[in-house]
Amino acid sequence: MSKLDRAIVCSFALALVVCAACATTRDRFVPETETEAGATLPTDTVTDAGLEAGPPQCPSNECLPLHLDCNADAGDGCEANVRTDIENCGGCGTRCDDGGAPPPHTRPACLEGQCVFLCTDDLPFGPMRNCFGADPMIGDPVKGCSAQLACDPRNCGGCGVVAPVDPRGDHICIGGNPLPACPNGATNCGAGTCGLQCKDLNHDAKNCGACGRQCPDSSISAETVALLATKHIVFTCDGPNPAGGLPGCKPICDASLIPPHVWRDCNGDLEKTVADPANPAFDGCELDTFENKDNCGACGNKCNEVCHTKPSSTTLEQVCDCPPGLTWCGNECVDTTNDPHHCGSCQGDCLGPWEGGNGSPVCIDSQCTYKCKAGFADCNKQLPDGCEVDTQNFPAHCGSCGHACAKDQRCGNGECQVQDCSKGPVK
Repeated sequence: MSKLDRAIVCSFALALVVCAACATTRDRFVPETETEAGATLPTDTVTDAGLEAGPPQCPSNECLPLHLDCNADAGDGCEANVRTDIENCGGCGTRCDDGGAPPPHTRPACLEGQCVFLCTDDLPFGPMRNCFGADPMIGDPVKGCSAQLACDPRNCGGCGVVAPVDPRGDHICIGGNPLPACPNGATNCGAGTCGLQCKDLNHDAKNCGACGRQCPDSSISAETVALLATKHIVFTCDGPNPAGGLPGCKPICDASLIPPHVWRDCNGDLEKTVADPANPAFDGCELDTFENKDNCGACGNKCNEVCHTKPSSTTLEQVCDCPPGLTWCGNECVDTTNDPHHCGSCQGDCLGPWEGGNGSPVCIDSQCTYKCKAGFADCNKQLPDGCEVDTQNFPAHCGSCGHACAKDQRCGNGECQVQDCSKGPVK
């Protein structure tokens, strides 16, 4: 081969090397590869047939739109999304949370690069909205979000939704539903919202047979009522009256939520106690069956393991032991196959940070593990720091652990960033 031929071949080979270094890769990731000389070069992962049409692409160190490197740490790339970042809203250092108390029923947020106060869904209020603003989800800077959609008859389930007028001339909104009258045969006794004005006249001790008629009636003295209360006897409305007319007031054993008690008359002297409350021989409702293993909710109802309040019960309903598949741990029935605080056993508390770890401990098939939030990963396999890597922006672990971009190349949305090679090399 002549000197001229060798020169042509060398020039062609050099051109191929230059084009390969600038070509667009199929997955946009550009992992590092060590050359024989020790230099670090981006690696092309597609053949010439797989190259996209258009100008050749080279590694880029520019941030994605609306992303900035606010902490000046190249290790985590352009970490701040100024469209939603509450610490860098619209620009680096613009904080939406100044540490002060936000307006009622709101929380500070960054929305499209602007600091706002978003309405919250607060217990026990339910969804709160600002029905005086252009956007009901954004609170007033002073008044916050004042409309309680679950109960507000003028904004029932949504701003401007007015509940119809009921026979009493009232507007009834219950659970965000505008109603033409009280549900289930209840009577509107006034003095309340969100359904609290609707009373069951057959069983409400404060509205027995008629609004405002209380049990017991005036035929029983206040002194007698107080004496019966010391023996855990109270009165309820015993309706409906089969003969018509107003229902009577019936003495029953007390069951109170605060403090929790479920009293029962196990020796059968309740009626005698009511007839002669001062007689020390009669003790009324003498046994508290609340969480009583030998008398669980009823006299003589024995439990094998434990007596507890049925979950979600509003009447302190007492039940024995746990349903099949659940285990009693401390003060509740749990499924030890998926409870991270009782994983595999009552003592199986899964480890790992609940706050600040970009994830949470989970229990799967009675085995503890740690679940990362989307976009984060546990690359150092050190549980105390949780999922320490933001794989959406971290160049050394771009998209997944160990997937490194080229030197000085940015990572954005989990991809090593590229740009038109005409912009010049990465600086």
